[in-house]
Amino acid sequence: MLMTGIDLDHYYELLESGVLQDKTVLIGATLSELHDEFHTPFSSRMTAGVEIHANFLEMVRRGNFLQDFNIWLFVLAELIFAVLLFLLLSWLKPQWSLLIAIFLILITLLKSYILFAHFNLLLRLVEFIILIILLYISALIMQYLKTQKEKKFIKNAFQQYLAPELVNELLKNPKNLKYGGSLQEITVLFSDIRSFTTYAEKHQPEETVQILKEYLTAMVDTIKQNCGIVDKFVGDEIMALYGTPIPYEDHALQACKTALDMRDVLVRMQQKWRAEGREDFEIGIGINTGFAVVGNLGSEQIFDYTAIGDTINLGARLEGLNKEYAAAKKIIISESTFNQVSDQVEARFLAEVKVKGKDIAVRIYELLGLK
Repeated sequence: MLMTGIDLDHYYELLESGVLQDKTVLIGATLSELHDEFHTPFSSRMTAGVEIHANFLEMVRRGNFLQDFNIWLFVLAELIFAVLLFLLLSWLKPQWSLLIAIFLILITLLKSYILFAHFNLLLRLVEFIILIILLYISALIMQYLKTQKEKKFIKNAFQQYLAPELVNELLKNPKNLKYGGSLQEITVLFSDIRSFTTYAEKHQPEETVQILKEYLTAMVDTIKQNCGIVDKFVGDEIMALYGTPIPYEDHALQACKTALDMRDVLVRMQQKWRAEGREDFEIGIGINTGFAVVGNLGSEQIFDYTAIGDTINLGARLEGLNKEYAAAKKIIISESTFNQVSDQVEARFLAEVKVKGKDIAVRIYELLGLK
């Protein structure tokens, strides 16, 4: 029983009445001006010191003491919780990880209160909350390092073959490099040096390697400037893709621009080689547009971003047709490419041919220039 505001006369009256017989009586100040008030876990208001003493005596009388949570059980639970939470936070996106961490802290506060209020158990609250915060920060750092490693890998893999703006776009969305590939509409360009085997036989290996390096470097720069990606070199042959890994609509036009620019670059290089007294060479170019499976089609050990399918095979066949048709610029494009760029380029119909591996004849065009 708590009685407040009792004066001395009233106290003596209670004493004489026998109400306090065999009772434990605590006398203390409850006025806030006397500053005998303290914080307790159960209320945001200050509690008088005498009331705290009364609660302590009641606890002793009933034998209802506060207990620490079993330390070994706590450590075991903490370790299991730490491992599971770290794996979860590492797997989730940062924004979800933050929500999970906040939710767990709130649950911990509620659980601590319930254990204290109903079971007289003291949980290591601060330690548990600090653990959650440290796990969240650790998972965040690990995700950041993983992302940076992924971006570095992508940059190293593509910066030599992609235009800088495409590399930056790819870094923003690495999922465009989905393992196993996906079906995409793209344009493929094949370029090959005419009679390069004969050329190599007539020159010293050092000279052949040097002129090939000079030629390929200029061609790669031209491809990158037109938003293309160099898929691979097969000897002196170049395979370039357009419309991937970042999709864009005018991939057929970009491929045609590349082919025309490659011809212009080659003419300048031929003039330079002749001025230096070196023998020059010619190239043939084939372009095709269509659907192909594009993506990481290599093994788990070796990354190989490439494209496969009938579209790619036809592009290679078109490049080879330059040996049979006297195209002025030695650039042959397919009907599917022509249909996408007909209002933007000058082209001349060459023939309707059946290429190896296809039963249906294909209409081919000679690319002359841009309108």
